[in-house]
Amino acid sequence: MASHRAVLAQRDVRLLFNGVLISTTGSWAYNVALLAFVFERAHSLGWVGAAGLVRMIP
Repeated sequence: MASHRAVLAQRDVRLLFNGVLISTTGSWAYNVALLAFVFERAHSLGWVGAAGLVRMIP
């Protein structure tokens, strides 16, 4: 546990961690909003699944 505190004591590591946390939260919110939008427009769970699958293709 002490090694984790030593790493988090560094400012750059905290900034990186916070940036990753914010970015991941934004990506999650985008995915939820996209799937909610598709369901609202199509009223079909099949299209929601297809949208979720297509979103994972680079």
